[in-house]
Amino acid sequence: MNKAGLGATLAFLTGVAGIFLWVSMLAGPFRLASGLLDARDHLQRAERALSNASTKAARYETLAAVAATERARTGLDSKSPLRSLAEKAPV
Repeated sequence: MNKAGLGATLAFLTGVAGIFLWVSMLAGPFRLASGLLDARDHLQRAERALSNASTKAARYETLAAVAATERARTGLDSKSPLRSLAEKAPV
């Protein structure tokens, strides 16, 4: 392999590694935010279903909210570099 091909390969691998690091850094906060927003929506639907005396729909929406909060918990528990920076910031 010549030097130009080796340099291009190295630049490509560096770019892929950078993309992977950015995705891993932003995945946890995105999962946290989307889980909390989904849980809020499901709980609002459950409240409306209970108002309409539809317990089956309310039960489903409550279980869906629990699943969304579990997704938010995994986002909170992730050890992403962004969370590490946030923990180091002064209060």
